Amino acid sequence: MPHELPAPAEVERWVGEPVKALALPASVFTRNRKGFPVLPKGHQELLSRFLQLGVQVRWLSGFEGVEHSSDLLMSCCAGPSVNASQLCA
Repeated sequence: MPHELPAPAEVERWVGEPVKALALPASVFTRNRKGFPVLPKGHQELLSRFLQLGVQVRWLSGFEGVEHSSDLLMSCCAGPSVNASQLCA
């Protein structure tokens, strides 16, 4: 997933392709006021959309102080119907 999101038309093209996995680098995350890594709103929406399609998320690198990448993703963008095994299988 790129740091800057593409135009909506390109995202629609991605959704129409048989995407199997997304690579999610730590550089996509920002830090909130308490210092925790969070995904920007647009990235949250894009990631949620792909998770609904069953796409796997691959974590490329981590943040200091975050024990499990699945915990980070769950706190950033997962809805109640998504569990950690779906995010970081």
